[in-house]
Amino acid sequence: MASWIIFFAQPVAPPDPKGLAALGPGELGVMCGRELLKTEYLLRNGYWQTFDLHMTPNGFEDFRCKIESLNQKIAQVYVHVCDEGILNHEVLRIGKAKNGVIDRWIKQSWGHGNTFLWSIGESKRYDSYADKYPNYLAFFANLTGLNTKLHILSCESIESMNQIEKDMIKYFCPIWESYKKSIKRYFNQNPEIKQPIAKYGGAKRAIISQRNGEPSFSQFIPDVSDFSGTTARKWKANFASGN
Repeated sequence: MASWIIFFAQPVAPPDPKGLAALGPGELGVMCGRELLKTEYLLRNGYWQTFDLHMTPNGFEDFRCKIESLNQKIAQVYVHVCDEGILNHEVLRIGKAKNGVIDRWIKQSWGHGNTFLWSIGESKRYDSYADKYPNYLAFFANLTGLNTKLHILSCESIESMNQIEKDMIKYFCPIWESYKKSIKRYFNQNPEIKQPIAKYGGAKRAIISQRNGEPSFSQFIPDVSDFSGTTARKWKANFASGN
């Protein structure tokens, strides 16, 4: 069940005996120990909103109804985490949404929801972007049917949002960071496969046939499940528990 409390990340800080709060965003990137302290405090004590997100059309519809009821059009950072199977508690992707997750995931035709739905052949709103971003299509199609959770943190400014996203990515090294490099190499070596993946529902068809032992292409598409254990840290039960 989602919590409806909004946490504005910037003003809240851990006990600060050594003056850590005086650090500016530019200094965090080089002071790894202090950056780690702030990030872990934020994960454990920040007021996060957590949503179940089943990676199916119905799952996205349920998520849409919940997120639209909040109507939060503010800068937010999200952490997408797998909630079952071999990837359980692995961080899939971390991103930012300057106009809110509702915009980044639901409303925009180029958003993650429409990326996923195009990849499995359920919505054509992503039509204008499919040829340009087959990497996203392959990634999201890989997640079809998985139970996941989306953890959302609201920020007081674009600047704080950018810094928190950067720190979270460094802390977790989510699967997407490795996968996007792997899929880029794959497409560079097999450019003829981009178009079939970009077709409406093409990514899902290719991945299903590959997992069934009947690959559509001579070279296997990188499978997200093969990236289990590549993240720096898993999502812990005491994260997002301060709400």
